[in-house]
Amino acid sequence: MAQNSYKWELTADRREVRGADGGGAECGGEPWFTKWLIQASAYRDPEQGDFVAQRPHTRGALVRPVIPLD
Repeated sequence: MAQNSYKWELTADRREVRGADGGGAECGGEPWFTKWLIQASAYRDPEQGDFVAQRPHTRGALVRPVIPLD
């Protein structure tokens, strides 16, 4: 699960990142619940995904292994 609101969790689709907003809520002074909610794996921000996909590197991003269940 997400550990840091500044670090995105990558997925197989480069345009879809989870678990962070790049620190916007943290620096923006949002309430604690909003900061906590953004770190949920279900959180999705298409604009943030497009931004991350355009970067030439993903240094600092989090990755977790996935085990297929089929």
